Amino acid sequence: MPWLATCTVILLLLAGCGGDHGGSGNSKGSGASTAAERGGGETSGEGGEGGEAGEREQALRGIPHADRLAFFQLGNAIGDLSTTASVVSVKGLVRRHDTVALRRLQSSVRSLRPRNGQLRRLRGDVLAALRQAARARRTIPIARRSAPKLLVRSNRLFKRLQLYAKSHPGIGALVPE
Repeated sequence: MPWLATCTVILLLLAGCGGDHGGSGNSKGSGASTAAERGGGETSGEGGEGGEAGEREQALRGIPHADRLAFFQLGNAIGDLSTTASVVSVKGLVRRHDTVALRRLQSSVRSLRPRNGQLRRLRGDVLAALRQAARARRTIPIARRSAPKLLVRSNRLFKRLQLYAKSHPGIGALVPE
């Protein structure tokens, strides 16, 4: 299950590549360049699929940049949390670079400022989970005992992120089912 979460997060991040380079995404020219960059092929002569891609692009532009960024960053943090807990749980390994990554993730998640209340609450819960994971890694026995709880927690966080994606068609269009 953790590998599924990690794969989904990677797909989400890849789907976000080539997105809004101009900041807020409110400029009129940003839609055409992002559709072209993603290979949307939206030209006036094309039918069904180009129109569907245009609708997805329009819905995505309706989501504030801060929320899009928070969505992908939170997905990345949840995936890393799940992966590090899995490594401890399955292999019994407490790797130093994982601990460093968890601490770095705390600062990147802390800097997020989503507008959406659901994402703000999720941000707070992800931060708490990252702090718990970093604290648990102080000793190997504590890390091993807490790993299953962290896996459950990361799966719950991931489900909440999926709920956000389903309730926001612009983000949901980028997320594989």
